[in-house]
Amino acid sequence: MKLHSPESLASRQSIYEVIAKHCRGLDRLDLDTIRRCYHEDASIESGPFKGNLADFLVWVAQSLEAYATTMHFITNHVVELMGDMARAETHVLVFHTGQPYDDPDLNITQVCRYVDELNSRDGIWRIASRVCVTESSLVVQPDDRQAIPSGIQVGARGEADIIYHL
Repeated sequence: MKLHSPESLASRQSIYEVIAKHCRGLDRLDLDTIRRCYHEDASIESGPFKGNLADFLVWVAQSLEAYATTMHFITNHVVELMGDMARAETHVLVFHTGQPYDDPDLNITQVCRYVDELNSRDGIWRIASRVCVTESSLVVQPDDRQAIPSGIQVGARGEADIIYHL
């Protein structure tokens, strides 16, 4: 497949969307969205977790419920296509906001990389293997936070978020 062929560009866009939807699923704590980003037989390493998709979803639900919000920002994104297989390295900046706000272990900013192997099966790209590599983690002190003014639309977990009502 040529680097800039229509097929290559379509595959690259599909792969990017899988990773972006995974981030949306994490931020909205939408386990169905996360599930659809992976093949059922995927292997995943993230933080202390190492295992399969079913166990990962349980771990995500338990781990992220401690946070009032998370926000994942995708930065550098490189894809190497090899037919129906691809390798992707995606840099991610993640903001975690705890509840309560004064717990420094729950108010952190992380810099990490998703190192993924993806496969196209029946024309659908999904993650077959992921290793999340943490590069750094910073504590955000409670006094450094600014309150969000009232009357401003804020994000929410699950179906309460505006994205599900457009």
